[in-house]
Amino acid sequence: MKTIRNMKDLEKALQPVMIGMVDELSERVYQTLNYFLKEYYNSYDPKSYSRQYDFLRSAVKVEPKIKGSKVTASVFIDTDYMDNYYNATGYQVASWANQGLHGACQGRVHRTG
Repeated sequence: MKTIRNMKDLEKALQPVMIGMVDELSERVYQTLNYFLKEYYNSYDPKSYSRQYDFLRSAVKVEPKIKGSKVTASVFIDTDYMDNYYNATGYQVASWANQGLHGACQGRVHRTG
């Protein structure tokens, strides 16, 4: 059993618990993001191009890190990973998806829902 004498001791004792909690929460966010990426892909069947699936595989989860007295983790879409789109950046593709659009195809933008 550990003796907690001050706030620094308490902080040190709680770090493993906090890392575990942050890791669990970031995993849930990561799984949710992947679910929505799959739903986005399933909502549209392109007729004029072959998918590369870069956007589908663009979700990233960064393991928890201790920064001072805080534990942080990140979950995001890596728009730099999506570098093979014709006439669009990865950021544009992610922005279109956020608006419910499916890219620009032959000058038309496809909207879902």
